[in-house]
Amino acid sequence: MWNSTLLGIGAATVVMLLVSTMSYFVHKTRVPGRKTLDFLGFATIAVPSVVLGAAFLWFYLLVPLPVIGTLIIIGLAYVTRYMAVALRFVSNSMMQIHTELEEAAAVASALLRPGLMAGWFWVMVHAYRELTIALMLSRANNRTAAVIIYYLWENGYFPQLSAFGVLIFLLLIILVSISQKIGKRYGIREQIS
Repeated sequence: MWNSTLLGIGAATVVMLLVSTMSYFVHKTRVPGRKTLDFLGFATIAVPSVVLGAAFLWFYLLVPLPVIGTLIIIGLAYVTRYMAVALRFVSNSMMQIHTELEEAAAVASALLRPGLMAGWFWVMVHAYRELTIALMLSRANNRTAAVIIYYLWENGYFPQLSAFGVLIFLLLIILVSISQKIGKRYGIREQIS
């Protein structure tokens, strides 16, 4: 469960840093190729998890970087997988900020915060439940909660599976409740589901 928490927090943070930068370049600058950047950021939504997991496995088997069997490869795949939806959360907030408001950083950050927070919590919750990518890229030392649940089910450990599933369910309910409380405080209007 610690691996899932670490991956969820790490992937959510990296995704939000990446997409907020991308969204700024796409919506607030006149950099050539900004529409291509937006397209590439959103194109990952069309790639199924199985294909993405296989692509990461194949690529990192060919590239001499020792990330196979670590949390890094799963984290990179999660960042790629969830970037598209998070980009839309942040882009919607970014488009609301007028050019004059950009000069007042306090106002701009207050307007951008709901999209950043909604995207962060969305990535965190979905990273916990992602099975396909984690199953393809995990080894014995880096299993996520979803992979553990799968192995418990596959091996017929149904009482342990039920207990672990309830534990994960309660953890995610707490996380969603926290996100809704924070959202009410800071003005998130989007539904996180």
